[in-house]
Amino acid sequence: MKINSSFLNIFPKTISATEAKNNNFATNLLNGNFSNLAPLPFDTVSFGEARKRGNIAKKQPMPAAAPVRKVKKSSSSDKRINHAERTSLNLTQRIYNESEFAFNKLKLILSDAFPGVTVIDADNEKAKDMMTRELLDNKDKPVVLITARRKHPASISEKMAQAHLRSKKGAKERINDLIGARIIVSGTSTQEGEYVLDKLTEAVKKGRFKVAHVKNHLQEDNRLNYVGRKRLNKFVDDNRRINGISSCKYTDEPRDSGYLAIHIITDDIEDGYNAEIQIMGLDVERFKELEDICYKCHAKKGVLKKYRPLEEMFKPVQDNPQLQKDFIEYTKRAYAFERLKPVHGEKEKMEYLSIPSDLNIPPELDFNNLARVKASIDRNANSGV
Repeated sequence: MKINSSFLNIFPKTISATEAKNNNFATNLLNGNFSNLAPLPFDTVSFGEARKRGNIAKKQPMPAAAPVRKVKKSSSSDKRINHAERTSLNLTQRIYNESEFAFNKLKLILSDAFPGVTVIDADNEKAKDMMTRELLDNKDKPVVLITARRKHPASISEKMAQAHLRSKKGAKERINDLIGARIIVSGTSTQEGEYVLDKLTEAVKKGRFKVAHVKNHLQEDNRLNYVGRKRLNKFVDDNRRINGISSCKYTDEPRDSGYLAIHIITDDIEDGYNAEIQIMGLDVERFKELEDICYKCHAKKGVLKKYRPLEEMFKPVQDNPQLQKDFIEYTKRAYAFERLKPVHGEKEKMEYLSIPSDLNIPPELDFNNLARVKASIDRNANSGV
């Protein structure tokens, strides 16, 4: 299988599983033997857009089966925040700095669980070359890439304001993605997703981590599933049995945007920090980076200053309920389009879904045009224009 290596975010190598087993410090970290050590003051950033925001921060009795519970779709309008409630960046910087020990342990856990696949950090200037090499090396594997990140202080501030949180303790208890990883599968069948669950179950059996919650972000079409509900329920039941707990749960959580992924929320990785492990497809991941920016533009959430031209393009959507509804429907169909794409070669030009004829959306908001505008902005920013 050939892979287009140009579209995924760029993330540096962590210590490999083999290296971890031969390194006393890494082995003790993996087994949780250094819980009393203070975190290291090391500056990394989050997936996608947040990676570019790094300049802001300065270094400084057991149930028989897991129940399926339907929940209400999340709405873009539900996530708008009162910017006056933003938490002090001094506090969120401390949360960010102190999460590094848990973040390093998460990377070691995943390196051990997926031998031969490098866990790529978000903060290495040489990451682009490593990304290309990793995609080529893993082209015939179920998992082609694993990336890891910490949520940046500015993003933590937004999320704390959204949840009306004011303390570090509250953030660690209520925000489950202060540290996280993304496991990217290669194909469109359920075999890759089942492979990932099997590997994570092995890590749970070894006592590396515990699963607290499995969230399935899905659509109605079963062809889009990474794995079926029955298999996800088994994963949850296995975690309950292995850890002797009944609190691990599974929920279907469809989003109005049609976002397609499985999110696994861990229990305490280290120092009270939970982690969010995402499972998604190769082309879904590629599209998500563009869709994240579009969502922030039409939901009036903060975007990087350089993307203000994109924000201006979404002004009509912000003030027009019907247009916003149509654009969200367009986004939902676009996610399905990406999930069902056949595996493609490196040199193939992969277009996003164009605006469907039954949706009344301005042509400039076609995802292909938005991608071109974003690419132009990024090129100019990189060249110093």
